[in-house]
Amino acid sequence: EANEALAIALENERFDSHSALESKMWPRKSFKNTVKDLCGLFISIYDDKLFFIHQTARDFLIRRKQKGNWQGRFDLTRSHGTMVLICLECLSYLGHQKSLYWDRGKSPLAGYSVEYWLHHAMLAETQEDVQEGVVNFLLEQKQAFIVWGELYDRETWLEIEHTTAPALYYALSACLRNIAKLLLERGADVNTQFGEYGNALQVASRCGSKGLVELLLDRGANINAQGGTLGNALQAASY
Repeated sequence: EANEALAIALENERFDSHSALESKMWPRKSFKNTVKDLCGLFISIYDDKLFFIHQTARDFLIRRKQKGNWQGRFDLTRSHGTMVLICLECLSYLGHQKSLYWDRGKSPLAGYSVEYWLHHAMLAETQEDVQEGVVNFLLEQKQAFIVWGELYDRETWLEIEHTTAPALYYALSACLRNIAKLLLERGADVNTQFGEYGNALQVASRCGSKGLVELLLDRGANINAQGGTLGNALQAASY
C-alpha cells in the first residue's frame, strides 16, 4: 500500500494505468530502506507494516508550533486531503475493470482505497482540491465509480438490481456537505429514491447533520417522502 501511495504522491502527472504506476514503484526488497531514508527514526517496520516509533513521534510532527525540519510540519487536514487524492487516483484504474470480481490482491492500495477514501474525505472536504477530485471521481469517472460502488456497497448492489447508488447518496452517507452542495449545483436529483434510507433527505437525517438537511430542503427535498427501511426523514432523524 505504502509503495503505491508514495509512487502516486511523488509523481507530478497522473499515471495512465496501474501498469504505469507499477513501473514507478520501488522493488519490494529495497522499499524498506527507502522508507527509512525518507522518514528517519519516526517510522518502524514490522511484519511489512509501518508504525510510528511511538505516539510522541506523531504528536511531534503535528504540533502547532513549527521548528526545524520536522516539528509541526504535518497538518492533519492536509494529510487526509493528500490521502483522498491518492486513493481516488488509485481507484480511477478500476475504470478498466468489469465487475466486483476484480482481484484486490493486484493492488493492496486499491483495496484500502475502496474502504477508506470516504473517511479521509470527511476530514478534508473543506479543501478545494479535494472537492474537485471527489466530484470528478463521482461524476466524470463513471466506470471507476460504478466498480467502486460494487466493491464498497456490495450488499446494496446485489439486492437492488445490480445498480450503484447515485453519487449524492454516498456524499450524504458520509456527511460531505460541501460535496453534496456541488453535486446538487451540477444537477443531482434531490428527491432520488435509492438504498436502505430511501431518499436523500433520509440519508441526511440519519447522518444527523442540520446543515445537510437544510441544504436539501432549500433545494426542494420532499419532507414527507416515504421509503427505505426507516419510512421517512423524521424517523431517520430519531433512529
